[in-house]
Amino acid sequence: MTVILVISVFFTIMTNIFVKKLFVMTPRKEIGKQLQQERKAQKMSQTEAAEKIKSNRQTISAIERGVYLGSIATFERYLMLFGYSLAITKTKMPTFEELDDLFPMED
Repeated sequence: MTVILVISVFFTIMTNIFVKKLFVMTPRKEIGKQLQQERKAQKMSQTEAAEKIKSNRQTISAIERGVYLGSIATFERYLMLFGYSLAITKTKMPTFEELDDLFPMED
């Protein structure tokens, strides 16, 4: 039982490290940056954007910085404001053999 728990914890930690290393700029940050560019191209303030999606400026700021952890519905309304939609993509988890390449041992 202890061995299974240790392996599970190790895999969880390695997965979290893999995700952080793989996405230096996370998809949320990339999306946020693109949305910010769209908003600015339309000469719209964060406050104006927030009013259009029935939210607040702080939420718009969090989305554009890639740190938003609120509802998907609000996020989706902001995407739709600029003609985008929400979609998911299945990503491949690394194999144990690939972990060595992803995380070389540091001396």
